[in-house]
Amino acid sequence: MDRLNNVRGAFKHKGILPNAAVVADLLPLTRSFCEEATEIFLGIKYNEISLADLISNDRARQVLKEAEMAMAAKDIGKALASLGIAFDVLIREAVKKSDVGLVENFNFSYFSEQELGSQARREISDGLKQLSDTVNMLVLGIDPIKQKKFSLVTPLRSHTASGHVQIVWTRDPEKIDPTAYDFCYRFVVESGLRLLAL
Repeated sequence: MDRLNNVRGAFKHKGILPNAAVVADLLPLTRSFCEEATEIFLGIKYNEISLADLISNDRARQVLKEAEMAMAAKDIGKALASLGIAFDVLIREAVKKSDVGLVENFNFSYFSEQELGSQARREISDGLKQLSDTVNMLVLGIDPIKQKKFSLVTPLRSHTASGHVQIVWTRDPEKIDPTAYDFCYRFVVESGLRLLAL
């Protein structure tokens, strides 16, 4: 650790870039140190540490760990579906326990289909739903732009009262860039931590 600290100090305080060979030598030593320290002082195996452990909701944490296992098995479809389910669980819990006022989904029934036409009525209704969803994300402290990106990557999900989840893909999950998983995983964990503060 002294070698690592010397390299860090030289870069931070003197602007001396570390030699690539020195860094390559330090990486396995640092990893070994972290593995040993977590086992000795925390009683946890380093490779078993997961950001999912930060999530207090048991079901969401379990589904996040299922996503980790699916991604380790290179099943990006299952991994992204699990992340979507975990996010839904976190949002439902936050809505139940939240004392802040959330916007209810609008029931657009001001005009009949004969007056407006079914297509226009459907478009207005969809737009109002998107608006209420965005406002609710803001109220809950969730970044709506990240949430939109998350929604575009993950499949559509329909939850039944019995707890069954219907997954519908609007695109081929095998064609999704694997780095999208990292974004989605971080988004769910970050959202879970924000929702914990409500």
